[in-house]
Amino acid sequence: MVPYEFPLTEGLRTALRLASLVERLDAQVAADAAVDHHGALVTLFEIADIAARVEIKGDLLRDLERHRAALQALQDHPAVDRGVLRETLAQLASSHEALLATTGKLGPQLASNDFLVSIKSRISIPAGTCEFDLPAFHAWKRREPERRRADLMAWRQPLAPYARALRLVLDLVRGSGEPRHELARGGTFQMNLAGHRPVVLVRLQVPADEPTSAVPEVSGHRLLLSIRMMRLEDDGQLRPVVADVPFTLTLCSGP
Repeated sequence: MVPYEFPLTEGLRTALRLASLVERLDAQVAADAAVDHHGALVTLFEIADIAARVEIKGDLLRDLERHRAALQALQDHPAVDRGVLRETLAQLASSHEALLATTGKLGPQLASNDFLVSIKSRISIPAGTCEFDLPAFHAWKRREPERRRADLMAWRQPLAPYARALRLVLDLVRGSGEPRHELARGGTFQMNLAGHRPVVLVRLQVPADEPTSAVPEVSGHRLLLSIRMMRLEDDGQLRPVVADVPFTLTLCSGP
C-alpha cells in the first residue's frame, strides 16, 4: 500500500511541508557524500525561506496548548491509558517550554553567517556554486564527512525545538482518526463530512500493485470530501481510473 496525506487547512499544509523538509534534511546530514551535504544546505535554506514567510512559532505554541487542553479533559475517562496520557502531556509541556524559550524567528541565524550567505546567494542559480564561483564552498565539501556533518548539525541546532514540536503535533493529529476500508467505485469516492468532527487531515493508503494501483486526487472542505483515482501512465500523464479501487481512509481532526 502507498500512503498519501492531504491537509485541509493552510496551517497543516505548512506544518507538513516543514516536516517533510526536516525529514529530508536529517537524511542528507546523516549521509557521507559531499553531494548530500550540498543538498542539506539547499534544504536548510528552503526551511529558512518558509520560516521567513510564516509565523511558525506562534502557530506551534497554540497547537501544543490546544492539544494539551484536549488531552487534560480526558484524564478521568475510564478508557484512557493514564500512563500514556501522562507521558504525552509531559512531552507537550516540555516541547512548549523549549519552543517558548527560543528567541526571534527561525532563520535569521543563517543570515548572520557570511559563509552561508555567500552560498545562499548563488545556490538557486544553475551551476552557481561551481568551484570558481565559490572556492570556499568547494574547499568545505572536500573536508571529511564528520567535519561537514558537525557544521551542519550546528547550523540545524536552532531548528531543533521547532522540529520536535512539529513531530509531536503531527503525531497527535495523525493518531486522532481510525482507519476504515472504502471503495472508490469507478475510480470516484465522495463522503459527506457533516456531523463529523472538523477534519484537518485526510490520510489514504492505496494499492501499490496493478491493476488497482492508483494516484488519489483529493479535494475537500468541512462538509464534503471528494476523491478521484488516477493512473500514472508511462508518458508521465495522469489519467482517470474507471475500475473500482479499494483503499484505506483515515479522517484526522485537530484538537
